[in-house]
Amino acid sequence: MNLNSEIIREIAGRAREQSPLVNDGKFTLLRKAKVGTPAMVYSPEGVSAFWLVPFLSGDLACGIAQVELSGQVAKIGIFGSTSHDSMSWINASFFKEPPSEILEKIHSVFSRDVVSDPVFSFDTSPSRWAWMLTIKSEGTASFKVFITPGSWYKRE
Repeated sequence: MNLNSEIIREIAGRAREQSPLVNDGKFTLLRKAKVGTPAMVYSPEGVSAFWLVPFLSGDLACGIAQVELSGQVAKIGIFGSTSHDSMSWINASFFKEPPSEILEKIHSVFSRDVVSDPVFSFDTSPSRWAWMLTIKSEGTASFKVFITPGSWYKRE
C-alpha cells in the first residue's frame, strides 16, 4: 500500500469513529475535532517509524492517533484526564516544528558545540515522541537532546 499524508489522515479520521471510541464519552471532543496534518516520526537511527496524526480543536491538539507504516492504527489517545482538559492540550505547531523558544535556549546552552537540525523522533520508546537533536562537543562523544511540548532534556 502506498501511503501518503492524505491517506493517513483518512485512516485516522475513520478510526476515531469505530468502537470502542465511538461509545466512550472521553472521546466525544476528539470525534468532533479536525484531523490535523500527519507528522512522520523517525527512529533515533533515522528510519521512518510511524505517523502521528493530531486531532485539533482550534490551534491545539486535543489528542493523537499513531498510525503504523502499514496503515494500521496502533493507538488513539487524548491529552489530559478528560476530553475537555484543555490545559493539557498541545500547540498544533509542535507536530510541524519544535517550539522556537526552546530551540533557541538549546542553541544558547550548547553555543560552542555542533547542534544538528531537529528530527521528529522518540526517546527509547515510541510513546516518548519528541524532537531530537544530536549535540557534538569537540573531543567528546555526541549525545541527544529531546524537545517535548513544554521542555527539553539531555540524554547521554
